[in-house]
Amino acid sequence: YAVKPYFEVEETAEAWGLTVQLPGVTKENLDFTAENERIMITGRRTWQLPAGWTTLYRESGDAPFRLALEHSNTVDVAKIAAELKDGILRVSLPKVEAVKPRKIVIS
Repeated sequence: YAVKPYFEVEETAEAWGLTVQLPGVTKENLDFTAENERIMITGRRTWQLPAGWTTLYRESGDAPFRLALEHSNTVDVAKIAAELKDGILRVSLPKVEAVKPRKIVIS
C-alpha cells in the first residue's frame, strides 16, 4: 500500500503553492504528472544505512507514496514548475487566467 506524504497548499491571486515533505526521496524515485483535472505525485522512499551502522529503532522506512489532488481545470498545467531540495518538493501551480481576480473599471 502507498502512504500519503504530508503536504500543504497555499494560495495567492496568481497561483497555488504545493509543498510536499519527501524525506529520503530522490528525483529518480519521484514521478509527477498533471493531466485533465488531477495532479499525481508518486514514488518510493528508500533508506540507506551508512556502512557499519545497525538500526535500533525506525518509525519510517522503505515505502511507496502517493498524493493525488484535483483542481477543476483551474491550473495552467503548461506552466507548472517543481523543485525537490533537501527532502521538500515545492510546486508552483499557476492559475488559468479565467480564475484570477480582476479589477473592474467602473465608468
